[in-house]
Formats: sequence, structure tokens, C-alpha cells
Amino acid sequence: MRTTFTPSHSNLSQERTSVRLGHCGAWWPAAKRRLGKALDTENMIRALIQPFGLKVGQVSLGKLEPTCGERIASLAHLEAILKPLLVARTTMWLRFIRL
Repeated sequence: MRTTFTPSHSNLSQERTSVRLGHCGAWWPAAKRRLGKALDTENMIRALIQPFGLKVGQVSLGKLEPTCGERIASLAHLEAILKPLLVARTTMWLRFIRL
């Protein structure tokens, strides 16, 4: 016979579930925020090159910088704008992966 009852909406039940699923504190929201920022930067890069008739398409995680570099190499003014954004995006991805 059960002597204690823990309703599903109680904090104790949520703590047990989070420990069982492996959620270990505040690192997960920070990781999601970093991932969101990296994706925002990637979308900004795609939007900036689109008016110039350039499209990147789907690329794997580590291939965006070389692919964009090939496409913008002939446009010096666009390269000056996008190089820092590409470096920032790569840095954010590396930090996300490290978490």
C-alpha cells in the first residue's frame, strides 16, 4: 500500500522527472539562447546576400562560412560586411557545441 501521494503537478514530481530526463539546471536555457542567436545570425546573413542575387541553400553546420565565402568573394563591399558576421556565427556555434 502507498503511504504517500505526490500529485503530478507538484514540484517534487517535476524534480524527479527532470533528474530522470537529465535536465541539470540552468545550462539548458543558456544553450537554447545561444542556439537561437546563432540561427538568427545565419538568417541575417542569408537575408543580406539575397538582394545581390546570391542564395546559400541548405548547408551542414560547418559549411556555411566556406560556402558564403565562395559566393561573396567577388563582391568586396559585401565581403567586408559579412566576414565579421560569419566569424560571429561560427563562434556562437562552437560555444553552443561546447555546452
